[in-house]
Amino acid sequence: MSRAASARIVRQPTADQLHQFATLLIADRAANDVIMNDRRPASIVQAVQLPWCHFVLIAPNDAPALIVGGIVFVDLPHSSLCYLGALFVRKDFRGQGFGMRLFREFQLRADQRRVWFCDLARISKIRLRHSSFSVEGRYRILRLSGYAENIAIAAGRLLAAHEHADDQEPLPEVCAFPGSLDLSAIVQYDSLVSGRNRSAAFEELTKVDGFRGLAAIDDRGAVLGFGVSLHSTPTSGEENSNELRIGPLYAVNLITAVCLLRDLCATADDQVVLHVPDLAKRMLRFLGDKAACEVDTTFQRYFSRE
Repeated sequence: MSRAASARIVRQPTADQLHQFATLLIADRAANDVIMNDRRPASIVQAVQLPWCHFVLIAPNDAPALIVGGIVFVDLPHSSLCYLGALFVRKDFRGQGFGMRLFREFQLRADQRRVWFCDLARISKIRLRHSSFSVEGRYRILRLSGYAENIAIAAGRLLAAHEHADDQEPLPEVCAFPGSLDLSAIVQYDSLVSGRNRSAAFEELTKVDGFRGLAAIDDRGAVLGFGVSLHSTPTSGEENSNELRIGPLYAVNLITAVCLLRDLCATADDQVVLHVPDLAKRMLRFLGDKAACEVDTTFQRYFSRE
């Protein structure tokens, strides 16, 4: 029997075990660059409190108190989505099947869902057989970082040029939700884009500290797009600067998306993090060439649908 086959799977980790896992990720610089969006161990420990966020850890049978790897995935009970966020095994335990055992934990949950996603950077270094993940499609996700002020200034310039051009449609009105616009209008627009009813997810999201939601509407009140941002502040004793995370952001065209970006960034003075598919080439050019955003990490997104 292999060492991984007899390893102990921890499906309900304690705070100490989670801290071990977080420390592993931070200690391994490569893993930190690849799969972590936050360098703070406390953020991982706090995330386990979210009912849709699952942590499964693994320990060798001959050292059951030693956490050597783990997997993190999101499973929204009101949705058909199951999403793999992180998979990591300590370097000296790799190549022994520990990663595969963790991946099977994700498969057990994902096999019951209609759609499941797997985002892995540097996929060639992760030894998962192709048969382990039934791939229907693949595209890249780029994690970009920049500064709110740069994005707001670049967006203002682009929108000013648009307004002065001949025969251009007027800019959409941007309003807040929930508040100026009922949340049901956002849910309806989102369902057209995603093909899923994520009303419960939006209800929960609006309750998160630092949430801000903006919608773009035309002169008839129809929704043309929406964007969400979450503002995070470092806790005491941690060195991270304030960070504004933007996404999801959906819009009918680039101008509408830029209107939303401008207003999301206008009142912030933070580092901004966005995840953008490489399919959105015009948005990538705007963020890179005009707003001085840089690509931190490139992920390969694989997806399967029953």
